[in-house]
Amino acid sequence: MPRSGERTEVINYGVWPTKSKDLVIPFDIWDPDYTDRRFMKSGTEGLTIFRSPTVTFIPDDLYGEIGEGLDYVYSGGIISDVGYEAYGEAWDRVVQELGLGEVRTARFMEHLLRIVFRNDLISLGHIKAGVNRDTQSSYKIYGYAC
Repeated sequence: MPRSGERTEVINYGVWPTKSKDLVIPFDIWDPDYTDRRFMKSGTEGLTIFRSPTVTFIPDDLYGEIGEGLDYVYSGGIISDVGYEAYGEAWDRVVQELGLGEVRTARFMEHLLRIVFRNDLISLGHIKAGVNRDTQSSYKIYGYAC
């Protein structure tokens, strides 16, 4: 069920995307299990779990929807680009700066992307979560602007 003013649209097979960077996203949506039927219906593009109210979203044949002016990065691609050690160090830094209770929020991930990409101007506008059926692991896709 939506909380007052926090989740405003029913889309994505019953997943309610938040528009608040500070709302903690439930674990089953943040890190979906490969057996979760909501994520089985989405194909490979993932389901929107966060969308900024300041971004205009448009339909996309491959990804379902994308934010105008956003660049997208796959969660596994970030680790591949910077390495596990650097990613882990960045994660630990964000945990120290924002607190562990903030991990499943857009604010946490925005801060992490700023550290990893060394760019304080990054603004996170979109998060999609999905499941890779072949590996049975979850992933996220982050849409951001600088």
